[in-house]
Amino acid sequence: MKRPSRTSLLVAAAALALVASLAAVGRLQAPRPAAPATRPAAAPSVPVVKLDVGGPAEDVARTIERVAGRTVEHLWIARDGQVLRVDPDAMRLTTMVAGYRPRADRPVRLAVTQAGALVATVAGDRLLVINPRTARVIATDPIPTRAPVAGTVDLDVFAVCCGSTSRPGGGRLVRLGWGPGPRRTVALPGLGRPDAVGTGPSGVWVRGAGGGVWHLDKDSLRVVATVAVPGGLGATPGSVAVTSGAVWVADPARATLWRIDPGRDRLVGRVAADGWDLAVGADQTVWASSGNRLLGLDHGRLRHAVTLQQLGGDRINAITAGPDALWVATPTGLFSVDL
Repeated sequence: MKRPSRTSLLVAAAALALVASLAAVGRLQAPRPAAPATRPAAAPSVPVVKLDVGGPAEDVARTIERVAGRTVEHLWIARDGQVLRVDPDAMRLTTMVAGYRPRADRPVRLAVTQAGALVATVAGDRLLVINPRTARVIATDPIPTRAPVAGTVDLDVFAVCCGSTSRPGGGRLVRLGWGPGPRRTVALPGLGRPDAVGTGPSGVWVRGAGGGVWHLDKDSLRVVATVAVPGGLGATPGSVAVTSGAVWVADPARATLWRIDPGRDRLVGRVAADGWDLAVGADQTVWASSGNRLLGLDHGRLRHAVTLQQLGGDRINAITAGPDALWVATPTGLFSVDL
């Protein structure tokens, strides 16, 4: 075999050096991407099934309970001020929650506490505590909030309300006193209208529209840090998801999902996503809605992307995660996404 000449070796070496230098310059000069560079796993074959719920679904929640030694799963959707129970096996509506008078002009948001109770936030009016077994309201709490509540592993439940996007003060976090901790209300300092709350091992995290993110100790309810967001969070209500190693805060107005390191109380990344709603899976994957897409985030990386072609140009309203499926509330109904 003919050996390459000295001239050809020099030319090749020069070309490689030029490519390396251009790549280095590109790395130095290029702006940091808004989304991780990791290519999401394509999921064209993910089964998506539409459930017969007779109309749109504005929010969705999932409850699990033990009845006569067996596990019973129910789905719940909100629509026109109503809360409706869905049988996921029969894939149809079964019951409308009783014990309150629904109003179409007061949208409802849903959350499930660690104790298994379903809590409906009636916008600007009150909280409804619902027994999943009987599908009846068993208690109410007059808090003028619009955000879903958040619960902790020790059964404390938190709600946020009030405040302004244009002037400091007025925002509050309320520990409801349904768990071991006594009822307590604390003021949130600085600018921002609290519109979402999340809890996890690192504490309580509150999104402040027009401001940043408050981090509170879950026992003392002391504000330990306020995480600033460049330009402030938009006025469109967002979501908060807390995992064992990260806090995700959605800013739908700017189509950005921020990642916070809870140990350092600082922003460490962002993903381009509307983030109208967030859900944490059993494997700590964070699922974010973005238009008609579902994005699966794992350790700050975009690992999965699922598009609900059935929605066309409509956006996903809300999502909840089960061990092997996602339940997706949309303007055209309720969908199950098999994971």
